[in-house]
Amino acid sequence: MKIVIQALDFQITNHLESFTKNCVQKLIQFPESIIRTELILGEDFQTPGNTKFCKIRLISSDNVHIVSQYGVTFEEAVVTAITELSNKINKETRKNLL
Repeated sequence: MKIVIQALDFQITNHLESFTKNCVQKLIQFPESIIRTELILGEDFQTPGNTKFCKIRLISSDNVHIVSQYGVTFEEAVVTAITELSNKINKETRKNLL
């Protein structure tokens, strides 16, 4: 699986890059054949409070999943987005089994 991280208007730190890649690696547990995961990290100054965001586009052999989440920190936004993506994949997997 290829992981691409894009930081909008800021230089991503080694810590944030490592943290983000570790979170994405947890998605390997899913039965889908994940080909590529693209993440965009940035700040939305028009949103009060939670200004950091993480958008994820996960491309698998049979589907494309897109989620977007906000947080006070980039780490919080990444974890929230990964959690939403995991829930979305789990729900779809259960639906396909029925």
